[in-house]
Amino acid sequence: MRSEFDDGMGYAAAASRWVLAYTLASCERRAERSLRLRGLTSYCPTYEVTQHLRRRVQGEDGRRTVRKVAITSTRNLFPRYLFVQVPEGRTYDDVRDAVGIESLVLQDGVPALISDDLIEGLRVGIDMGLFDDDGVRPPIFKPGDAVRIMLGPYADFPAKLEALIEGGAKVAVNLFGREFPVEMPLDRLKHCA
Repeated sequence: MRSEFDDGMGYAAAASRWVLAYTLASCERRAERSLRLRGLTSYCPTYEVTQHLRRRVQGEDGRRTVRKVAITSTRNLFPRYLFVQVPEGRTYDDVRDAVGIESLVLQDGVPALISDDLIEGLRVGIDMGLFDDDGVRPPIFKPGDAVRIMLGPYADFPAKLEALIEGGAKVAVNLFGREFPVEMPLDRLKHCA
């Protein structure tokens, strides 16, 4: 039996429901524009990623210096996926036929319905910055940890981490029965088992 909102595939859009659309590669924005032209609301959750880079710059005096630069970019929380609100009276074909949409995510042969609470929870989390990546990683080492040096002239020597410093760590390397302080990047260290 067909309802008045049946799209011919047996999918009825009752009331206003959210569905999950799978887009073509890198076509989320194109699909959003196409859906907007069709009078449909879509939502593509995004988050910010900050990368801390070092750039060599040449000053007016001709000297080269290294300056830290933070570059922030926006990325999709769920790449290639869009949440689409299908109002009463519209069919799922309106979503499927939009430019940039590859298919709808199905559950038991029908479009998977997404609750309003989930969409609202995502919006609140994004507004709060819960998914943002500021590029600062919590240290995996702490002072006093026994570590082993992986690369460089002190490779395979046991050491004790004394302090975390900007850009690395200060370790005490045990050489010939004496401890020598050495500074090195964290990626050259691993925990001793």
